[in-house]
Amino acid sequence: MQKCGAGKFVFGIPAREPEMGLLWIPESDIKRRCVETEGKAMPIFPSWTWAGWSGPVRWPATLSRGGAVAPVPGSPVEVRWLPKRAESSLGIPANSLSASDDMACELSVRTSTSQDFYFYDPVSIQWEGQISYKIYNSEGHHCGAIYTSEELWTVDSNQPYKFVLLSSVLLSDEHLDSWVSKRFPVFDHMEYAITKRCLRNVMLVRMLGKGYVERLAVCQIHKDAWASALTEEDTIRFI
Repeated sequence: MQKCGAGKFVFGIPAREPEMGLLWIPESDIKRRCVETEGKAMPIFPSWTWAGWSGPVRWPATLSRGGAVAPVPGSPVEVRWLPKRAESSLGIPANSLSASDDMACELSVRTSTSQDFYFYDPVSIQWEGQISYKIYNSEGHHCGAIYTSEELWTVDSNQPYKFVLLSSVLLSDEHLDSWVSKRFPVFDHMEYAITKRCLRNVMLVRMLGKGYVERLAVCQIHKDAWASALTEEDTIRFI
C-alpha cells in the first residue's frame, strides 16, 4: 500500500492515522510472534501493531457500517515515530522488547489510571460476534468495554497500567437506530445516553518503566464517564 501512494506505514500501521490504525482488536485468540534468542522468547514486532501477533484481527464493530474515528475536542493526540533503543537501564522486562531495533510509537495524550475504572472479575458480553468485557467506573456504573480474548486476559491487579485516550467514535444513523432498539451492551444505556459522539476510543496499556508501555487491549468508554475521571497530560512510548 505504501508503494501505491497510500502514505508511510510503520509495521502495518498508517503513520498519518495512528489513532485509527492502533484500534485493531483480536477476532479470536491471538499470540505474540516471537523468536528464540539466547533461550528466551523475544517478540519480533512491537506490541502496538497487529503484525506483532499471530491470529485474526478486526476493527471494533462501532467502526463498521459508516462509523468513523474523529478527534476528541480539546484533547489532541501528538504522535512521533522514534527509533527504540532497548537499554537495560530502562528496567523493562526482556521478553517485552522486540528482537529487532524497531520503532517506538511516542504519544502525547491524556491518560487515566486504574483508580477511575475497574474491570476485575470481568463479565464477558457478546455483541455482533465481538467478545468484550465490561468496564465500570468508580461509582460502579457499567461505562464501557474492553475488546480482548481469554488468551490475552492476563492483567494483574498488582501491575501498574493506564487508560490512554486516542480518539472518539462518530456513529452513523444506522448505528443509533440499531443500538437504541437492541439495547447496546457496551455501556448501561439507562445510565448513559446514546449519541453520535458518545464513545471514546481508549487503549489499556501496561507500564514498563521510564515512560515505556506495552499494549494490552483496546477499549471504548462513554464520554461522560471519561469526562468524570481524573485524567492528565502524559507522554508515553509504546514498544
